[in-house]
Amino acid sequence: MEPWHKLANEMKTDPVLKHLTEKQVEAVVDVLLLTIHADQQVSFMEEAELEHLLAELPWSADKDERMPQYIHESTQRIQALAAESRERLRTVAEASATALVAPEVRDKVYRMATELAGSTSPSTTWSATC
Repeated sequence: MEPWHKLANEMKTDPVLKHLTEKQVEAVVDVLLLTIHADQQVSFMEEAELEHLLAELPWSADKDERMPQYIHESTQRIQALAAESRERLRTVAEASATALVAPEVRDKVYRMATELAGSTSPSTTWSATC
């Protein structure tokens, strides 16, 4: 997961991400959780690593209190929609795209999602955390 760690380190001081609204933070969390849930084989290590890295990003001052809530609510929503139909997950992606209006924010979130998608195999996650 080295590229993801490098990207997270770069983004935790990014002023663009520092000033996201609550709705935009929720959209970022949704996109990243949707990324790890896409294969419907989320490991505990993937969830733990993502939660840790989300906590490092430059969100609002109360992120330590709010981030677990964002993650829990997003995970519940994604799992419920996935149980209904994989097609229903599009609603999460579309709502997130609507909330992330600034092109530079969309680009950064897309970069995070693609790095995360490319680095979430169990062997990659395990080797990066050991």
